[in-house]
This record gives sequence, structure tokens and C-alpha cells, in this order.
Amino acid sequence: MAEHLRDAATAATALGFLGTLWFAWASPHAARLWRPLVWALTAGAGVVTVVAGGTVARTWSGPTVLDAGAVSFYLLALALHAGLFRLIAGYASRNGRATSVPVIVAVGTALHGFLLAEALQVPLLYHAAIAGVAVALTAGPVVRLVRGDGQAATGLATGLVLVVTAVALLVGGPAPPARAPPGGRAAPPP
Repeated sequence: MAEHLRDAATAATALGFLGTLWFAWASPHAARLWRPLVWALTAGAGVVTVVAGGTVARTWSGPTVLDAGAVSFYLLALALHAGLFRLIAGYASRNGRATSVPVIVAVGTALHGFLLAEALQVPLLYHAAIAGVAVALTAGPVVRLVRGDGQAATGLATGLVLVVTAVALLVGGPAPPARAPPGGRAAPPP
């Protein structure tokens, strides 16, 4: 899944935070009956983000694949990626296609998984990115066919992919490094 716990937790923090934003965005678009569930999902995603962030803090001095080159690549690619999808969404909005903006942003969010996967070398993120693109392209249109709100569906589906992946990274990630007992050396990993 990930070679180092710090990298898995870093990815989980980013995905949990993005999931929180997607759920919060979907809330006003959801039917009144579904809003308490959406609020609960938003809070749950926030908890996942805090837990993952705490894991990053606890393992900060631990091993990581990140180096200056990986961070530089990620920041440059992220800036280009965000700018491109901002232009595409703005163009769609100005040309009467505002209902497609959530799908455009969801595809951009999913593709962000490829950037994270490359920078952190976490293979699960490639699979999550593919799932995110599929969800982004199908959730809204499918729900609109049955006269639902495609914006809420896109937000909820995208948030679920992000948060489920974050939880998988936290639960299935590498074990934390062994700590040395007082006055002794750490036992070798099994």
C-alpha cells in the first residue's frame, strides 16, 4: 500500500480533507431528508483528517519517500493542475454549463490522486484516482436521469471515494516503527 507510515498518513490527511470539503459542498444541494447523513459524513471525514494528521505528526521524523525533488514535482504539477481545471470550470460556467462544474472539479480532484500517488509512491492512490474519475463521470448524470440532484450526488460520491481511500490507507498502512524500550534497543520487526 505505502512503504512508509508517514507517507500513507500524509495521503490520508489530504484525502480526508478533500472528502470533508466535498461533503460540506454537497450539503446544501442534498434533499432535506438526507442532510443529517451528509452532515454526519462531513464530521466523519473531519475526524479521519484529524486522525491522519495526528499520525503524520507522530511519524514526522520517520522514514519517507519524499525528498526535495518529489516535493518540487508535486507543487509544480498541483499548481498547473489546479490552474487548468479552474480555467475549464470557469469556461463551462460562463457558457451556460454550470451544472457540469461539479463533474469537472470532481474529475480534477480524482486526477489529483495520480499526483499524490506519484509523489508519495502509494499505489492505492492510482486505483482511487481511477475510481474517482469513474464516479465523477457517472454519479451526476445517473442521478439526474431519475430526477435527483446531480450536484449532491457528485459531491457525495466523490467524498466517499476520498474518505474510504483515506481510511484504507490508515488501517492498511505500514506498521509504525518499533520504539526502543527504556534503556534498550528496539526489537527488530517480525
